This record gives sequence, structure tokens and C-alpha cells, in this order.
Amino acid sequence: MQALLLKHCQSPQHDAIHQYITEDEFISKFKSWKESTSTSPSGLHLGHYKAMVARNDADLTTEEGQLLDSQRTKLIRAHVAMLNYSLRHSYSFNRWKNVVNIMIEKEPGNSKIHRLRVIHIYEADYNFLLQAKWRALIQHAEIKETLHPGQYGGRSGRDAKILVFLEELRTEICYAPRKSLINFDNDTASCYDRIIPALASLIGGKYGMHRNIIFVHAKTLEETKYKLKTSMGISDESYANCQAFPIYGTGQGSGNSPAIWCIVSSVLFECHEDKGHGAYFCTPDKQMSVSLSMIGFVDDSTGQVNEFELNTQPTPEFLRQIMQKDAQLWSDLLWLSGGLLELGKCSFHQLHFDFEEDGSPTMRAGTYGDPLLVQDAATENSVEIPAKSAYETHKTLGHHKAPAGKNTKQLRILQANSDIFSKLVATSPCNRSDSWFFYTAIYLKSIGYVLPNCFYEERELIKVQKHALRSFLAKCGFNRNTQRTIVFAPIRYGGCGFSPLYLVQGEVQILQFLSHWRTN
Repeated sequence: MQALLLKHCQSPQHDAIHQYITEDEFISKFKSWKESTSTSPSGLHLGHYKAMVARNDADLTTEEGQLLDSQRTKLIRAHVAMLNYSLRHSYSFNRWKNVVNIMIEKEPGNSKIHRLRVIHIYEADYNFLLQAKWRALIQHAEIKETLHPGQYGGRSGRDAKILVFLEELRTEICYAPRKSLINFDNDTASCYDRIIPALASLIGGKYGMHRNIIFVHAKTLEETKYKLKTSMGISDESYANCQAFPIYGTGQGSGNSPAIWCIVSSVLFECHEDKGHGAYFCTPDKQMSVSLSMIGFVDDSTGQVNEFELNTQPTPEFLRQIMQKDAQLWSDLLWLSGGLLELGKCSFHQLHFDFEEDGSPTMRAGTYGDPLLVQDAATENSVEIPAKSAYETHKTLGHHKAPAGKNTKQLRILQANSDIFSKLVATSPCNRSDSWFFYTAIYLKSIGYVLPNCFYEERELIKVQKHALRSFLAKCGFNRNTQRTIVFAPIRYGGCGFSPLYLVQGEVQILQFLSHWRTN
């Protein structure tokens, strides 16, 4: 297994990413960086940088205005020169080695230590350096097409909804010829906090990151001192990395953690594709085909297996044996890279069709056969992965999907969320302008998130938005009993400008299809 990972860490290119920071990069990032972001334990607030890069309102035709602008330019050049000094000599400033940790509850009211999310607060200029260089690395890898196509997290033009769309496509392809399929849904435990920095550095070199940049990042992680921030202030004592108790992870809050996990998981996907079985789909004439191994968005990933080309489909037991090997392979690869598969959150769906004597197909319902047995790499105990009926939903990336059926659970959740929004706006002190902003920017975006991958009838969506629509109409200054043809008519034609969810569903489905179709 180690040899397989090292084989896929071999670097075909060295130092492809430019070593230094430019003034344009510095100005562009700090201009767009939200000033309320928590940064810089040293006290050098993000506002100081924004004031420096922002063009002042002094008259540049006067000597005083030119002097002020010249001083601003010199300050920018001084900061960029310090960053480039660090990169030229592979040096990490002591200021960068002080990091403050903030604990955020994953679940409101649950302060148990394993349910806290640790956010790292870095110096603004150091975090900018990480974000700029690793973003350039991802862009370079996209141009060279070296990233595994199954990883969708942290990449331009790809979002979480596309993975659910791919699940719909796989299921529909299996429905047409009545082919068997197993989908294995898994979740990685604390992926950012378990990354091994040495492995991340090795893989960064594989994709072309300059060695000096890698050294600065690794040296900073090795010598960083971490302090804890609470409502009482910042702790006086700190903890740090050592050989006896090494600290892994690149930190949530770090500008390069999403990119690092993208390249690390990309290599793991390549290893899995090399040794795993995966799934294969093709057209009847075999002119078009696609092979799938692992597909994921950040730490949520899915494995799948089938025997698509066989006319007589294999037994469910045979496919489960293949899926068990693939699942074990993925668990071992994650453990080898420092990660851990959270087996308690894993499950699988199995599609299998039975045929009557007259040839009519029937999807096998319920759960059948033995569960998958995957060895937990941390405890070396075998854990049972339960099967789910094809009619039972599973939650993936905010969607509740079932391979078969009409996904009535998702409809109930939409109805409940819409009713919550209805109560919120009805009892809020929002004026007409605020209520309209609430409707367009929050309600439609929230309810519409899952609609690209839903296929509900108009009457069902009318029922979902019924109470919320009446509340929004009243808060926006309209009679809540206004004829709905007027409510949904455009404002320029004298209507209220509201959007029926059935129309929203059609719009987002078309946009998602076009986005998927046009993305390489």
C-alpha cells in the first residue's frame, strides 16, 4: 500500500509555480478580502492592509497628494519585499509562528471536545501567501489536467450539487437496461486536521509547487505555537509540535487547506482507481463510455461498483464482495495518508432487479444479504456497514435522496423549512425592503438549493410555498390574497415579481445541466 502511494507521488514537474509574490496579487487580494475576517494575532488588523491598498481621495495633481500616494506605494512594495525575502531564503518570520485557536460548537449547546471545530487564526500576510500560491497551484493543475476528475471540492466550476446530479445520472442509466449497482457513501473524519504535513509537501511538489514555498509552509507548521482564545481572552500558555507528540493538519482557517486536501485526495483517488474495481457505464454500441472509481466533494465521497457489460447481472452477494474490497481499500488509503474513514456514518444502497417469468422487471425492495464488513484502521476491529433499501433516503451534501421512489422525505423537509421561514418573516421587524431582500436572497436560495436535483410536480411545490408566500406578501406591502397570476407576474408588467418554486425548479435544472455540459 505504501509503495502504491509513493508511486503516485512521483513528480513529473518541479518548481512550476512562480516563486515570488507580485504587487498586483497583493493589492487584488487585500482589496477583496472581507475586513471583518478575524486575522493577525499580532494585532496588525486586516483594516491596516485595506487602508494601505485602497486608493486615497487626495488630489493627485497636487504635490501633497502625490507624496501621500508615493508613501502608500512604498508601503506596499515594502510588504511585498518582505514576503519575497521569505520565499527567496526559505525563511519563516517569528510573527507567523504564533497562531490563535478558536473553538466553535458544531452542534449548538454541545461543548464536548470531540464536537468542537477548531479554527486557526493566522497572520494576514502569511495567510495571503498560502492562499495565493496554492490557488495558483490548483489553476496550474487544472491547465495541465493532472487533478483526478473525481474530486470536485476546491475547484473552479464544480460545486456540491453536481455530485448529486451524477448520482441521479448513474441511477437513471442503471434503470434503463435494468443493471445492478452499489453506491457506497462515506465520510472522512476531520480531514483538514488529519493531513500529514510531510505528505502534503511531497504531493505539492508532485503538482509543481516551488520547493522554497513548500519549505516556508512546512517550517512554519513545525515551529508554530498555538494559543487558545475564549471569551476570557487569549491564553498565556501555548502548545507546539514535537517529535513525541506531533501535530498534524494544516488547520481550518488556513488559506491553503482546501487546495492541499484537493491534491492529497486527488492522489488517493488515483491510487484507488489503480487497484480498485469501480464502475463502468457505456452506450449499447460502446461508442461512449465512462469509468468511475471514487467521486467526492471535499470529505464526502462515494464509491460505486457494477458489472455493466454482463448480460446476466451478477448476484447481489457477488457485488457486495467487490464493494467490500473497494471500501476496505479506500479506508486503508485514508489511514495511510493520515485520514480516517468515519465508518459510523457510512452506508450503501444496492440496486438489483428481479425478472418475472414474462420478463417484466421488478426492483428488489428492502434490505437483503449481509452488511459490508470494513476493518477500522484505528482500532483494527471489523465494523458492519448497514445496507439501505432502494426506497430509503440518505443525506448527501444537503440532499435527501433515494435511488427509487419520489423522495417524499425531501419534500417534507422542504415544507418544514419553508414554514420556518414563514414564521421568521411574519414575526420579524423587517420593513418592506428588508422582507423583499429576505425573500430573494435567503428564502429562494435556501429552498432552491436542492431543486436542481428534484423532480416535483407543480401542485406539490405550490403546497410547499403556500404559507411562506402569504407571509412574504403581507410583509412586502401586498394583500396576501392577491390573485396568484398577479403575484407571479413581472414587476415591469404591473405584477408583484414573486417566483413560483415550480419555475425556480425548472430554471436551476437547466442552469445545472448547462454548467455540467460546458465544464471539462
